[in-house]
Amino acid sequence: MFRFLKNRYFWIMFVVIVVSLIAVNQTSAERDDLTIAEEMVRKAYTPLQRGVSIFRGHLKNLELFFVGKQKLMAEVKRLEEELAALQLENQGLREYRYESRRLKELLEFRDHNLTNMRMIPAQVIARNPNTWYSTVTIDQGSDKGISRNMPVITPKGLVGRVTSVSSDHAVVTLISDREAAVGAMVQETRVPGIIVGTVNGKHLKLSQIPFYSEVHEGNRVVTSRFSELYPAGILIGTIAEIHTEAEALTKTATVIPAVDLDQIEEVLVVTNYINPAFEWGTLETGNPESVNEVPVP
Repeated sequence: MFRFLKNRYFWIMFVVIVVSLIAVNQTSAERDDLTIAEEMVRKAYTPLQRGVSIFRGHLKNLELFFVGKQKLMAEVKRLEEELAALQLENQGLREYRYESRRLKELLEFRDHNLTNMRMIPAQVIARNPNTWYSTVTIDQGSDKGISRNMPVITPKGLVGRVTSVSSDHAVVTLISDREAAVGAMVQETRVPGIIVGTVNGKHLKLSQIPFYSEVHEGNRVVTSRFSELYPAGILIGTIAEIHTEAEALTKTATVIPAVDLDQIEEVLVVTNYINPAFEWGTLETGNPESVNEVPVP
């Protein structure tokens, strides 16, 4: 039906006719005395001209639409970037607030215990995944007075002790390390024992508990009065389970650490302290006024 549209002669004739109409319309636009043919051309051309004008208007509106859309998209992108920057800034402020809260708690604990202990705040700056429950590195070293075997604590309890020192940092061996051993006692019943690390690192083991001793789940375990490395009475953890073996002379207990050793960020290094154990020894010699301040090696 529309096969003629594929004929090039048809399109040539169409173009010639349109051009002729335009030419006639342009030449007759400034004259009033029109021939019948010119009048017919003008009448035929007027709707076409109106359609072209309307089409141009639509094109202009379409152009304005796309320009406006591009501007809108650019503004949306700018706002998204601004929002991302504000979210990042907000996250930084939130982290700063949490850190400030932890440091405030740390320093208040230090200041509250100045009569018994001297402590230096430090931050954990490195931790090896392969030795996660064995050691951490802190940002204070010998330049700040840190030396080997100094106890490391938090306001919640015992963390470990310094085992290696450089000028600007130190390595702390955690109480969860399998080679670590801490003299301890059950706070409620005064039963002695030794805290050692376990395979999984999340729990501790209180060993060498006399078989006949009264030890109960929920009892608190603290550092022993007779420890040569740690101040007495520092909380280590809470007994979660007691293990008794047949014909054994001792029993053991599973202890949940008071300090979450997975999430250590700030600590206190005890540089020296007053140990009640040595005070007791002095009292036995008849000098109750004296209290020995014990510097940690």
